[in-house]
Amino acid sequence: MLFIIMGSCFLSSIIGKYISSLVFMSINKNIHQKVCKALLKTKMEFYDTNTSGRILNRLSKDINTVDQIVFNFLEMIDYIIKCLFSISFIVFSCPIVVGIVFAQLYYFYILRKRILKITRDGFRLKQILNAPIISLIQDSMNCQVSMRTTGTNSAFLDKFLQLTDAQTRAFVTSNGVNRFSAYRIDM
Repeated sequence: MLFIIMGSCFLSSIIGKYISSLVFMSINKNIHQKVCKALLKTKMEFYDTNTSGRILNRLSKDINTVDQIVFNFLEMIDYIIKCLFSISFIVFSCPIVVGIVFAQLYYFYILRKRILKITRDGFRLKQILNAPIISLIQDSMNCQVSMRTTGTNSAFLDKFLQLTDAQTRAFVTSNGVNRFSAYRIDM
């Protein structure tokens, strides 16, 4: 019975790839035809204001982006189908795994809630301490001439270093919490 399931998984994978490539080609053909028709129906003013190199560059970039989106979507569907076949194969061969998986999912859910709370606070602290640094840099850029004439460069630099030290402490703490959380999840 397991050989039948394995064979059907292999066969469905091959058929799925074939159908996926056919769908990919037909979608791309339709999109490319619509783009070409739209370009042919465009007013001449468009071609007068835009160079042919600019139009071709934009067209090739847009088509490449659409091709990538369609390809990634079809790959995602293919992987979902393979994942469902794998899950059905595992459940059929060893049904007790379902109970173990649900227990692990519950444990990870509880662990996730705790870790999100901890990491969110560290990230929030990093962002809160980053705002005064950016504000100070902006103020120093706007007041560069007056700072040179009054000789307050060193005061701005001292304030900048204090704020940077506080932000670095928060950064190191946040990274430590993230690494501990990642280690905890891997256990």
